[in-house]
Amino acid sequence: MDGFTKQELKAFRDDFKKAVDELEKKYNMTIQLGNISYTADSFHGKLTCNRALSKTEQSAKEKAEWGKLCTLVGLEPDDYGFTYVGNGHTLKVVSINLGAPKNPINLIDERGRLWKTSETNIKLQKLAKGK
Repeated sequence: MDGFTKQELKAFRDDFKKAVDELEKKYNMTIQLGNISYTADSFHGKLTCNRALSKTEQSAKEKAEWGKLCTLVGLEPDDYGFTYVGNGHTLKVVSINLGAPKNPINLIDERGRLWKTSETNIKLQKLAKGK
């Protein structure tokens, strides 16, 4: 065998996910394999394990964090959960990332994908909706 190929590593990632599904259920956690870097004879990647939260727990945690941080970016506590249609998707405000000064507001679309925007955009969307 000459070395690792991109296709082999994709297959490994799929097999790894199947193998850790049982562990995720047993220990009530999520296990994610990050980016894989590889050479001809080795590869490595970051493994992240998080306690799995129910949707209710996750929502309560995000809402509490929102309440603490929203005024720092000029928004209000009741802006949490604000929804609007943008780029053909229904977007919902879910959290703030102060480490991203240009686009600190995190949104989730109807498929669960993460989007980012500015606080100014949220203010404009609220004005457009008359809120």
